[in-house]
Amino acid sequence: MSNSVEDKIILYLKDNFPQIRMHGGVAEIVNINEEEGVLQLKLGGQCNNCSLSSMTIEAIENKIPNDITKINTVNVEIEEINVPNQESGIINHEY
Repeated sequence: MSNSVEDKIILYLKDNFPQIRMHGGVAEIVNINEEEGVLQLKLGGQCNNCSLSSMTIEAIENKIPNDITKINTVNVEIEEINVPNQESGIINHEY
């Protein structure tokens, strides 16, 4: 994995938020605006029905800006993510 901001975010989510994958959830990187320092994420899968998702969102929104340079703000939404044949985990798209 390279040292891009996207790669750092993926590794950070995998290392610091394993509960997303362990509980059947999915995190999707929607957009990274490095100029403005804004990361947009969606949580889906079992995150839609998880009573702890609000705490996970709060932790993600607070921790990533403190630990990943170039990211100052994280916006997380819970939404249905259609990922055929995709295991739970982290999804990244070109944006």
